[in-house]
Amino acid sequence: MVDFGSPNSGFKFQPREYTVEIEAKLGHFDHWTPLVRFALHLENAIHPGSYIAYSNNPDQVTPEEQARADQLIRSTE
Repeated sequence: MVDFGSPNSGFKFQPREYTVEIEAKLGHFDHWTPLVRFALHLENAIHPGSYIAYSNNPDQVTPEEQARADQLIRSTE
């Protein structure tokens, strides 16, 4: 089972990098155990409010896509 959580309700992704932590309830433990933490690259997300599969490899970005992502980031600051 996968559950998405955030620090507040009404959370929507923005086109930027996020730190993501995957946790699991293991066996007989009642608490969540961190498994892995990584950078989720959404700088190039065209529709960040939708769950759409994007590559998480920042090196697979064309210069035009990077310029568009940079513009979007600046517009949300």
